[in-house]
Amino acid sequence: MMYDDIANNTQNPYKGKIFNSPEGRDVYGGVRIDYKGLDVTPENFIAVLLGDKEKTGGKRVLESTKNDKVFIFFSDHGATGFINFPADILTVKSLSDTLLLMHKKKKYGELTFYLEACEAGSMFDNHMLESLKIYAMTASNANESSWSCYCATEILPGACLGDFFSVNWMDDSDKENLLKETLAEQFEIVRNKTDRSHVQSIGSLNITYEHVSEFMGSKEPNEMGENMMSKSNPKDYPMYPQTYLIKI
Repeated sequence: MMYDDIANNTQNPYKGKIFNSPEGRDVYGGVRIDYKGLDVTPENFIAVLLGDKEKTGGKRVLESTKNDKVFIFFSDHGATGFINFPADILTVKSLSDTLLLMHKKKKYGELTFYLEACEAGSMFDNHMLESLKIYAMTASNANESSWSCYCATEILPGACLGDFFSVNWMDDSDKENLLKETLAEQFEIVRNKTDRSHVQSIGSLNITYEHVSEFMGSKEPNEMGENMMSKSNPKDYPMYPQTYLIKI
């Protein structure tokens, strides 16, 4: 699910491509997008998580069971008590109700949720997540902005290519052996690197002793090749609070 308004945007000088680091590696080609444009709504997001194909018109949904470990990553703007969609918002109550219903419908055995947004920590209740066997890592606490990074780069001077928290956890996942690294270890690395905001670890911390591969899949650290990993340091470029930026 992505709005898909970057690759072919008239303001994009690299037609049909998206870069998330100064190296200029295209991360758009070959991506399968099941929901884009006007289909990127809170209603469809909730339907996907609940496995409700009737509400999505038969499009792909989560078909997991109580025996599965589920990983969710969400990135957009946000504020205290809600996260943004292109034309709507998802409130903390709606998200909480959805997670409760997922648990009731046995849509997972354990669930890990990474959230990139301003005031992201306001979207989760620690005790509720713990009781539902859910672990969440957020880009910021309940009272601060998260940050965009790789701004004013040589490849695209007028834009920011990534979000600081997301760049850090994705780079870590590329570089580390996920069969050995635990979620707790990844949290510590990401928290230390993301020093413009306070990365939060919320919910069932027992899950964090499990390997990252249990939720993201397994690979050797160099399986993708050195050219697939970012060699740049986000701190070498300007960064801005997401509060002041427009995501396109």
